[in-house]
Amino acid sequence: MRFIYEGREYAGENAVEILRGMEGDAGLCPEGRFSVRKFVSRSLASLSDRIHQRELETSDHLPDETLALSYLCLLDDYAVGRLDMPAKDNGAPERE
Repeated sequence: MRFIYEGREYAGENAVEILRGMEGDAGLCPEGRFSVRKFVSRSLASLSDRIHQRELETSDHLPDETLALSYLCLLDDYAVGRLDMPAKDNGAPERE
């Protein structure tokens, strides 16, 4: 999975790994790491001028990976970043 944001490319096996890379570059928490939920909340607050208010709430019931992937998809939907996910191999033969 790859995500391109502000001219930087982030890659990881999952969305949480990509968020951790983004968190390090953002310098929001120099003394350590935020929880995924806190990072997403702070990041969304900084994007409130570009993303509709109804999209800025985070659910307390979502697992970290779901929340992280939803955040990346939201940024992609609003053209703030670009998410590239490899197609899953479903075992079907390729069409010619």
